[in-house]
Amino acid sequence: MNEQSKKELKEKFQNRAKRLQKLIALDAAPIILENEVKMLNEAYKQYVNSIKEPSKPKYEGSNEEYEAWLDDCITYGDCSIEEWRKIQ
Repeated sequence: MNEQSKKELKEKFQNRAKRLQKLIALDAAPIILENEVKMLNEAYKQYVNSIKEPSKPKYEGSNEEYEAWLDDCITYGDCSIEEWRKIQ
């Protein structure tokens, strides 16, 4: 995601927060406040997802190796993939 999109999402989140503050100050109806909180949470999630680092895959290797490791974990108990590779 480019920097412009991240900036737009941040501004969207900030605008929602300011809007909610104004609605609270105006003593808006609870249903309106609930809806605005939902919209604020959605804007927050979008912003956080835009700045979050992509996660690394939990497993690197072939499918056959992964399936063999899973079988051994189920049969003999849980162990890390690194420990299992040393045994093999």
